[in-house]
Amino acid sequence: MDTREGDESASPGRSPRRSRRQRTAIERVADAVVALKGAPPAAAPSPAPAPEVFEATVPIAVAPPAPVLPAGEGLRDLLGQAVGLRLDAVTRTYRMGDVTVDAVQDVTLEIAPGEFVAVVGPSGCGKTTLLGLLGGLDRPTSGHVYAAGAALDQLPEASLADYRLQRVGTVFQTFNLLPSFSVEDNVAMPLALAGMPAAARRARARRLLEVVGLAGRARFRPGRLSGGEQQRVAVARALAGRPGLVLADEPTGNLDSASGEQVLTLLQDLHRRGATVVLVTHDPDVAAGADRVVRMRDGRVVVDRTRGRRTTRAPIALDPLTRLRSVDALRLGLDAVGRRPLRTALTAAGAALGIALTALILSLSGSALGRGAGFLAAITLAVCGFAIVNTMFMSVLDRTREIGVLKALGARFQDVSLVFVAEAAVIGASSGLVGAALAGLLASLGNQVAGDDLFVVSPRIGLVAFLLAIGLSLVSGLAPALRAARLDPMRALRYE
Repeated sequence: MDTREGDESASPGRSPRRSRRQRTAIERVADAVVALKGAPPAAAPSPAPAPEVFEATVPIAVAPPAPVLPAGEGLRDLLGQAVGLRLDAVTRTYRMGDVTVDAVQDVTLEIAPGEFVAVVGPSGCGKTTLLGLLGGLDRPTSGHVYAAGAALDQLPEASLADYRLQRVGTVFQTFNLLPSFSVEDNVAMPLALAGMPAAARRARARRLLEVVGLAGRARFRPGRLSGGEQQRVAVARALAGRPGLVLADEPTGNLDSASGEQVLTLLQDLHRRGATVVLVTHDPDVAAGADRVVRMRDGRVVVDRTRGRRTTRAPIALDPLTRLRSVDALRLGLDAVGRRPLRTALTAAGAALGIALTALILSLSGSALGRGAGFLAAITLAVCGFAIVNTMFMSVLDRTREIGVLKALGARFQDVSLVFVAEAAVIGASSGLVGAALAGLLASLGNQVAGDDLFVVSPRIGLVAFLLAIGLSLVSGLAPALRAARLDPMRALRYE
């Protein structure tokens, strides 16, 4: 037995706990000395286990990741050459009765190719008007707007439409998708205006829908999509013509935060690929994603913070366009006819009845009762024409915003006119066919009642009635078509 240990334990004033603490300290010092000599230290005592903590877990809804443009796609396939912009002392004044409003006042601004610029400011400060001037949708009252090396304020309307179609992609706050067309057809609309064959534009539209993560929604109507999905469709449509300039008017304004982040990510991806992006917003968090912030107030630029600029290049000449094909214009006309079935059916029925009466009157022209038949036929056709004119003018009124969208996408005067003339031709052709058949039926009934061949509706008279119906509808639809084609795109887009 170790007497020293026994003495220590028996000595007064020393507790066993204090002796153990001293020994433990001595052991730690000894271990440190041994470690310095290269020997492994003594094993440390195991720490006491930590007490268990129970936490309540709450599921968190995570938004799906924003689609990113595939890195493997070439710049030429998605985008055209970046567009540089310049405004020199631009003022845009609107007159509303006796009131004059300066929406944009003496703005001088330059945006280099490939910049991402955010235009911010309160509502009514002129942001959207500025965007319309950059996109060729409006002309300045004074000053000059330059884009891609051309003075937009001096270009004819046809050249402005080509600029919008080939160099600009526009994303609207309210999406402005055509509700009666599928998602795929909406994306392909600029390509139809450019005269691209149907198979090629469908393939391009499907590819763009894959880019924005909506390949599975190609055959859906826009009404079946969420707000974020509709805006991504609008981005895909903006890319259809391979633009070098993307204009976004409050693209996140009608979206929740997650959907808005997805759309903003898409715009940033386009910027990284080289496109010039001009974003209008009132949200400072959205503007923070841009390279440069331009602040407007009361139609003037009050702050222009620049982080960097790029070298300007001469614009590349673009290939001439084929433009809207007649078959596609006819398809748009058919869609418009089917969109308002009751009104179209009533108009076509009235016109068909008029054509049938005209055919019956013409069948009497060879008899004594047929004297003055030409005069009666003319009156009947005039009544039919007024009915078609009324229907077509109502169609223009109903589709004012749609006309604005088509013009913003690049539709020319001739394209819009052709669409409405095609709609009138569809109404005329259907009323002509029904009218010719109705004339034969009424002639047969009339002859049975009269007991004589009083009405003789020959195939020649039926053909004449059919051609009269088409000709009447084309003439009657010409004035509404011209009115539609002359609509100002900015005012049409604001129409409610």
